Amino acid sequence: MLRRSARIELLRRVPLFEHCSQTELRRIAQRVDELALPAGRRLTREGDPAREFLVLVGGSAEVSQRGKRLRVLGGGDFLGELALVAGTPRTATVTALTPVEVLRLTARDFRALMRDVPSLQLKVLQALASRLDEPEFV
Repeated sequence: MLRRSARIELLRRVPLFEHCSQTELRRIAQRVDELALPAGRRLTREGDPAREFLVLVGGSAEVSQRGKRLRVLGGGDFLGELALVAGTPRTATVTALTPVEVLRLTARDFRALMRDVPSLQLKVLQALASRLDEPEFV
């Protein structure tokens, strides 16, 4: 289990949160859960409703759409924000290629942060805009 200060440093390295203040990072760190998951574990499934936002801390995961491999994610990559913001189903499946460590923010906590920390809303929208040209929104 990571100390809160270690969680904050991990979150600071995630592009979505890299420009957040210490106070914002502290609020996020209070709400994330740490999970250790085995290789082969499905993190998201194409077509399923969005239930969480994930930050990959360690390990690697494959993003696929209709069974076709699109890319591999590694430490610091994140997924799930578009489906949570837009309220749409997952558009890709993400499967752990190796054992992975993730920080998880439930949909409820993600929405609460967007409501309670308004400055995060702009940061999330900016991150979404920068990812518009990527084929795999999950």
